[in-house]
Amino acid sequence: MKRFSKTFAAIIFAVVFVSSAFAQTINESAFPIDEGKGDFYSLKSSTDVNKDKFTDVNGQNAVGKNWDVKCHDTKGPISTTDTYKSSEANKNLYIKGYTNHYSEKDYVVFSLYLKPDVPVEIVSEMIDTTILDEKGGWHSFIKIPVEQDGHEFTIYGDLISADFRYSASGVFNYEVYGEIECVNDSLQVLYLCDAWPKFTKVDGIQHFILENTYFGSATDLDLTAMTKLKSLRVNKCSTQTIKVASDSLVEVKCYDNKMVAEAYDNLMCQLPNVEDGKFIPLKNSSDPISEIFSKTNANNALSKGWSVQYNEGGDVPSTLGNFDCKSGLDYVESIEFSLYPNPAEEVLFIDGIQSEQVSVYDINGRLVKQVVSDGMIDIRDLNSGVYAVKIQNTVKKFVVK
Repeated sequence: MKRFSKTFAAIIFAVVFVSSAFAQTINESAFPIDEGKGDFYSLKSSTDVNKDKFTDVNGQNAVGKNWDVKCHDTKGPISTTDTYKSSEANKNLYIKGYTNHYSEKDYVVFSLYLKPDVPVEIVSEMIDTTILDEKGGWHSFIKIPVEQDGHEFTIYGDLISADFRYSASGVFNYEVYGEIECVNDSLQVLYLCDAWPKFTKVDGIQHFILENTYFGSATDLDLTAMTKLKSLRVNKCSTQTIKVASDSLVEVKCYDNKMVAEAYDNLMCQLPNVEDGKFIPLKNSSDPISEIFSKTNANNALSKGWSVQYNEGGDVPSTLGNFDCKSGLDYVESIEFSLYPNPAEEVLFIDGIQSEQVSVYDINGRLVKQVVSDGMIDIRDLNSGVYAVKIQNTVKKFVVK
């Protein structure tokens, strides 16, 4: 007896069933996953002559599929002692990939992090293989040949991580990668390159990493389905916008992409309130995106318990933007003025103001001077370099010789 109909809600064995038959039936996980609660009556009573035989199997292989292992007369649970694991992958947990293009040299390449003694089955038109690792761990650079348009492959089983950032030759054929569908609540970490433009049914993912191509088509990332997401890393990608909606999120790395100031502002507005979150938009202080990020309003992250840091360590200086999360808009520039001479040496003249508060920031966003001026400020105390003048909500740069 190897399989049961999915319509069975209760199973009763005769007392003459021998130990090997018990073991084969329950240990090979022949039970369907019961959507309600199944009852497996393996012994008639607590004095059943087969009691010792049955307790030598692993009842957890049935319990794990929502079945109660019981004694028929008492309706009470029965404990078993064996640790046998099924060699069959759980078909209710899967990652499915769809590809778009093929040539003779095209492969989908990935790595899987397995749990100890938990089988994983990989199925495609070219492959049907099961991996079972006693110790668990990474199985790297698994290759599936892509033989036709619309090719489909499925990875069944209880996994820890799946990494799809690789190519067979070291160079991605970006047309190959289509869609990743993930129906696997056990999967903790999903790694993708942005050559995978679509990913669906990923609500159970806790850690999501997208990186390493710049040339993919995943420009607008909508990750709002990942409601359990704890950490997010998107870097070295063609990404322009990111949407999140997880109250569990505590770390976001999003440096070295193609995001503009408004995209960073929108992302910071979506961050949840936390005690010690880390928002990392820049690699280091010389990151070429620094000027873009300086125009954001980082207070929208700081006010919710997030620090704004460089990936290589240290806090990002204060930013100059006024993005408002409620309206989704920057405050309109409220005043027009001009600066001269520029570069300046001792005095900076400001044409177009009357008795306005003038704030001066250095290139790192630090406030170095704040005065009320009718059109002139003394800059003899400033070192040579580039500065920004902010009056109301208008910012302009000038240089001190």
